[in-house]
Amino acid sequence: MLYYHLTGQKWRNACSFYPIDNTSVHVIEKNLEQWKITTANQTLHLCGGISDV
Repeated sequence: MLYYHLTGQKWRNACSFYPIDNTSVHVIEKNLEQWKITTANQTLHLCGGISDV
């Protein structure tokens, strides 16, 4: 529900779920005016990549 709210989409229980991969990383930050998704569905850590999260 948080993703729908932050992306401006209307939540309906009949909607398909936001596409989130297993063990993916998401970062939500707040600045002075709003909350914002700054990293979505990052999976670099699964491939041995280095993440700067």
